[in-house]
Order: sequence, then C-alpha cells, then structure tokens
Amino acid sequence: MPFPQFVLKRDGRRVPFEPHKISQALYAVTEELGLPNAFLASELADGVLHFLPSEIDGVQLSTAHIAELIVKVVRELGHPDVANAFGARQERRAAHDPRAPKPSRAPLTLSFSVEASLGAVVKNCASAYSLQVVYARDIAAAHEEGMLTLGGLEHPDLLTAVVVENAERRFSADDWALWNETPGQTLVFDNPEYSLCPSEAASWWKSLAAWMETTQRAALVHLHCARAPDWMRPTAEGPLFAVDDSHTADAREQVRQTLLRCAQQSSGPAIAWHVSAPVAAGFAKPEGARLIVVDRPNKPIALGSGLDRQRPAVLAEAELDMKRLLARPEIAKDGERFLEKLPILVRMAVRAGVQKRNYLRKRSDAVPALGRAFLVDRARLLLVPRGLETAGTALHKENAERRDSLEFARRVADTIHAAAQNESKTTSMEVAVGETTWSSSR
Repeated sequence: MPFPQFVLKRDGRRVPFEPHKISQALYAVTEELGLPNAFLASELADGVLHFLPSEIDGVQLSTAHIAELIVKVVRELGHPDVANAFGARQERRAAHDPRAPKPSRAPLTLSFSVEASLGAVVKNCASAYSLQVVYARDIAAAHEEGMLTLGGLEHPDLLTAVVVENAERRFSADDWALWNETPGQTLVFDNPEYSLCPSEAASWWKSLAAWMETTQRAALVHLHCARAPDWMRPTAEGPLFAVDDSHTADAREQVRQTLLRCAQQSSGPAIAWHVSAPVAAGFAKPEGARLIVVDRPNKPIALGSGLDRQRPAVLAEAELDMKRLLARPEIAKDGERFLEKLPILVRMAVRAGVQKRNYLRKRSDAVPALGRAFLVDRARLLLVPRGLETAGTALHKENAERRDSLEFARRVADTIHAAAQNESKTTSMEVAVGETTWSSSR
C-alpha cells in the first residue's frame, strides 16, 4: 500500500506528506539526548514507514496520528528513551500555538587560519553552506561522521557533471560564455575533434585550462569514440543521404594528437581515450590520456561514471563507507547483519540526492541553465561504495579464503543495486552504482 499523499496538520492545513521528515525529527531527538545518531534515526524512520500504510485504513492521516505511531514503533524496536523523548517533544510543540512562526536558523559562523589561502577559505565556506542549506541535519551529520561522503559541497549550485552541448555544433577558444552557462562542476566534452579545427585545437585547450583555473571547475575530454556524438550527426544522414566525411578523418586525428600533446605539456582537462572492445585487452594507453574507456557493441557510449549520451548529467555523488558501517556496534562485524542494514545507508544516500535535487529546482531561476530540458530531473545520482575489499577481508580473516571475500562482495553489490533500484522507483530519480571518475578530472 502506498504512502498517503497529504497529511492534516494541527492547524487544519493539508500539506504534502514528506517521509524524510520522520528521520529528521528522530535525529533531532537523538541530538536532544546528547547522542546524535543519523543512522539510528534513519533505521527507526524506516520501521515507522513500514507500518504506516496499515495505519491509514481509509482515514485522513494527521500529524498527531503519525506522532503516536512513531512513539509506538520506536518503543517496540527497543529504543524507549528515544520514544519518550520524541513524545515529550511533541507535547511541548502541541502546547504552543501551531500557527506561530518557526524560529529561524542561527547564523553560520566559521573560523579559519589567517595562513590559509583564499581559495581554501572559500571552499570551506561553500561546503559549510551546503551542509546547512542544501542537506538536512541528519544527512549532514552522516557526512561529518564519515558514513556518507557527499561530493560537490564546494559548488552547491552546480550538478556534479554535465555534457557540454553547443547548439552551433562548433567549439572554439572563445567559448567562455558557453562554459560558464553549463551548470556542472565538471564539464564533459564528447569528442570535440568532430568540431574543432586542427589549427584551433591548441588554443582551445589553453583557453579551457585558463577557464578551469579561474573558476576552480574541472573538465573531462573524451576522444576517439567508436561513434560520432549524436548532436554532431547530420539530420539527413542515412542510407539514402550518406555523408562522405573521409576528407575530415585526417583533421580529426590531428586534433586528437594536438590535444594529447597539450595534456603532456601542461595542466588542464583530463583526457579519456576510447577504444573498441576487441582491441582493449592489448591496448597501450597513449601518452597524455588519463583514462581508458571501452566502447562496447550495442551499449551506450560511456562518458564517465553515471553518464552517457542518453543521460547528460550527474546530479551528485555519494560515497558509502562499508568499513564504518561494518564497525557499528549493532552490526558487530556480523556479515548477515551488515547486509540487513546496508539498504538503510543506501536510502540515506538517496535522500541526500533528493535534497540536492530539490535545492537545485529552487535555484533554477538564479541559474537558468538548470531549468533547460529538465536537466536536473534527468540527472542521475551516483553511489560509490568504498572499503568493500577491506570489509570483506575483515569478515573472513579467520579462514582467509579469497572466494569467501569475493562472494561477500558480490552479495554486497547485489544488495546495493537492489536497494538503489527500489529507491529509484519511489523517488523518480535514476540511481547509478559504480566507481567515480570525477575525482580523476580534477
């Protein structure tokens, strides 16, 4: 049975039901108890949401009804102190006028060393802003604890990565305005050799490197793909309207070699060099390329983790720390219990993605490019498991059999993928799981 769409507040208003607020309220209670625990709050909230549909039974759900259910479920799950504190908190709130304005957040105060560089101070300020404004307190606490590591905090108004598309199908060294308008922390260029002239390739690289230095953003340039970019293909191309581009093949190769030489000689974008699957095994990475990408038949052309030609943006990335999760007291290095609790961490990461998406939707007026072509809504959330090998070794150190660790790793991966797919359906946000390439582009 699905969750209710609306809930009745104490003042009589009907407002949309927001499941994540249960976790936030429970985390606030653990803060009041002096033992802030974002993971426990999320776990207890999941328990409440499990029983909530059976409580609806065709009646209008109210906040008072939800509060009663929270107290009952949390107590039954073995946390009477949290249940009692939550009940007392609700009584205090009910004693006040529900129409009274809520107190505003306290100003954010930051300290820094006078020896720190201005760039470092600005990054720290932006990260603190993100943790307070973009994300809820329980998610921010999970990040500070290390259970989750949220990427892109220093650029709250940007997506993690966006493919640069030029409506004129032409790149040049004067594209600063285009780069500034592309709302990505990392700009991804899909085979610019199909657009650049050989004589302009070096100046384009130099200009892009200068832009990166000025804006403190990154770029990833993909070269030598098996298929030309979709936006570069002539609309009339086909069996009856074949386009003879043999005269440009040499020009494209000149552009590639020029960009590879630029990468060897100076800093700037990272280059991802594409190879086809049959030759990938014995292929040597060319000098200047930082990444090798294999183009597989009948598969989308990959443009980085969570990104391809059909999915032009990555919303955000969140690393899941397997080692920290395994070390939690309630898991006590028990493999089965670890797999049971792992979906909770995945749901926390997806909630972080939803909060980032909501924030960017609100910012679409200030950053118009965010509202183009439903870019924010099409963007994927990238989940990156960390410490999986260490966790597997810790669980199987007594018998030290590699096959046990590999089997455990497979089960962990399956659990993460299953939880991610389930959350993708409930949040209408596509979730990808894998290693990140975005740190390689910076």
